[in-house]
Parts: sequence; structure tokens; C-alpha cells
Amino acid sequence: MNTEFINYCIKSVRRRWKSLLRAALSIFLVFAFVTGIMLFKSNMYQWQLQSAKQRFGNWIVMLYDSNIEENKELKNHPYLNESGKASIDNYVYEEGECTDIKVGYMTDEFLRIGNISLQCGRMPEKDDEAAIEWDSLIKLNQGTQIGQEIHIEVREGSSQTTETIEKTYKLTGILNNYTNVWNGGEYIPGIVVTEGEGEAVNRIGKAAYIYSSNNYINNYRDIYDGLVKKTHKELIYNSSVYDYKPWAGGYVYDYMYVLLMIIGVSAIIHQVLVHSRERETVRNILANIGAKKIHILALSFIENVVIIVVAATTGLIFSIIIGSIICSIVSNIKGIQFFNIESSIYVYVLIMLGIALVTGMLAEGIVNTCNSVNYGYKRKKKKKRLAKITQLKL
Repeated sequence: MNTEFINYCIKSVRRRWKSLLRAALSIFLVFAFVTGIMLFKSNMYQWQLQSAKQRFGNWIVMLYDSNIEENKELKNHPYLNESGKASIDNYVYEEGECTDIKVGYMTDEFLRIGNISLQCGRMPEKDDEAAIEWDSLIKLNQGTQIGQEIHIEVREGSSQTTETIEKTYKLTGILNNYTNVWNGGEYIPGIVVTEGEGEAVNRIGKAAYIYSSNNYINNYRDIYDGLVKKTHKELIYNSSVYDYKPWAGGYVYDYMYVLLMIIGVSAIIHQVLVHSRERETVRNILANIGAKKIHILALSFIENVVIIVVAATTGLIFSIIIGSIICSIVSNIKGIQFFNIESSIYVYVLIMLGIALVTGMLAEGIVNTCNSVNYGYKRKKKKKRLAKITQLKL
């Protein structure tokens, strides 16, 4: 390969930068779109998972037990992270009948793991204050105004005692629903008081413990089954969160990726062939100045690799940036952090990139071979025609 050939290649690329840019832009759009679909797949699942956690809590198992002490096997289990406690101290009674509304207190860890949040107001700070879950507040039918007094009847003394006492609490906060939406929500106090007040009215002596899991766990159902066997306890599984599956177990997205890959690779091959046709004159000129076929093929290969790799990488980065911006906006509006880039996205893009490079070069090679054969046939035919004309003239 001589210096004249190299200089001509460089000048040729410079003169045709618009053609190169057009090819790169098309490939960029293909990879940006495919990457965007893959990001949508993974982050739609993350969005739905985080949304479910916001509503049903971030815990994996719950233990409701008459033993007020925490279970040691659960507390020290390697797959479980932190725990929170909700003490069930008393029931609300109406006309001497026990209702399903419970009175008790919750630790800060329980509130955090359970994602229990306030619709309005604040948590109780004094023994004569209470924050009440919305569904429980509706059942009490005494109003929903922050600062008003809530009157309830509870039993005092041992479980054999039938004497009731009236308690009056100032409503300081209204909590979002959990007793009627959680698995095991019926075991959680709907009227939340301070720990001191809970101990003062304690008659039940039961508690609910919830446990979050470590982030590296994937198969939550197996972990739950293993915990049940190890503890020999009737644990409650947060299936509303951890049994969630995307459409058809995610196969819909895989089919979508295959379809998009076929369409995308076809578009890339078309663009490579269009660019190759535009470069046919250049290849002929290079051949006339002494370039060998292997040199011309190497030039085409390098040119296509640069175009496709640069465009694909740019498309990947562009989709990630745009995806992160969109997810950040949604996160700020909804208060859910969910943007995630799975390693499978890079694998999918690399597979598509490899297929695009191989099929693009094969298609270009086949077309160039056909053109060479056709060009040789026309040239031979032209020589024969010139020979006949020369013989007639002679």
C-alpha cells in the first residue's frame, strides 16, 4: 500500500463526510432506539417494583407472635437485613364488642421498612396523642380533622377482665392505608400511640416483626420457604411485592428485542450498502492507482467498523442519558427512585453490534463480488464488440 493510496483514502473520507455522517446518524438512531427499549424494559419493572414497595412495604417476611421478644433465628439470618417492631397492645371496643382495630406503637425501623407514611400531620409525641391509619379512622366514624379528639374504649387488666376504660387522644396525623392492603395488615395497629402509652394500655402482649432482605437476593420465594422450615413459624410473605412478574415472565420484551434487532440490523445493512454504492467510484479509482483488492476490502472494513462502532456507542450513551433524565423527572414527581442499568443491556447492544458488523460486511462483500463479476462480464463483452468492429474495418 503506497503513500499515494493512503493520502487518497484520507482525502476521500474528508470529501464525503456528509455521506459518512448520514450513515452514522441512521445507525445511531437504530441503536438509540433499541437501547431505549431495553432501558424501558428493565426500568418499567423497577418502577412497578418500587411502586409496590411504596404501597405494600419493603419487607419480605412478617412474624406475628405472642412472644414479645424478637425471634433470634430471624434476627441473625444472613439473608435478612434489618427488622422493625409493631406492638399490639389493645383492641378498640364498641358497645362491649371487640373490633378489629388495634392500638399499639411502632418503632422507627418498622415505619421505614414498611414505607408507612403520613397523609397529613405528624406522629404522636405525647401519651395523649395518636396517629391513625386512614381506614381505621373511617371505621371509628368520629371525623378526620387534625387536632380533634378521638374517643375509644379499651379493656384493661388481664385477658379475663371485662372492665373497659375510655381513652381520649388528640389526632396528630393520618397514615396511609396498610391494615386493609398488606398481607398480614390485620396484625398491625391502626391507632399508633407512643411507646409509653402503648405499655400503659398493654393487655394483649403480642407484636409483629417485619424483616427486609439483602439486595443481592433474587429468588425471594425460596428464601421465604427456607425461613419457614428453619424457624418452624407461620411467617407472612410479602407476595404483593416479591411475587410480581412482568408480562409473560419478561418473554414479551425478549420477543420485542429480537424483532427490533432484525429490523435494526436490516436498516444498518441497507445503510452500509447505500454507502458502499456511493463509494464504488472511489474503489475503482483506488484500484486504478495500484491498490490491491485486499487493501480496498480492508479500507471498507475499517470504515464500516468506525461508522458502526462510533454510532452504536453514541446511541447507547444518548439513550442512557435521556433515560436517566426522564426517570429523574418521574422520580422527583412520584418520590420513587428506580432508574437502573442492567448489564444485560450492554450484552444486547454488543450482540446487535457484532451481528450488524458481520452481516454488513458479508452483504457488502456479496454485492461487490456481484458487481465485479458483472463489471468483468460487461468489459469482456465490450472487448469482443470492439474486436469485431476492428475486423470489419480491416
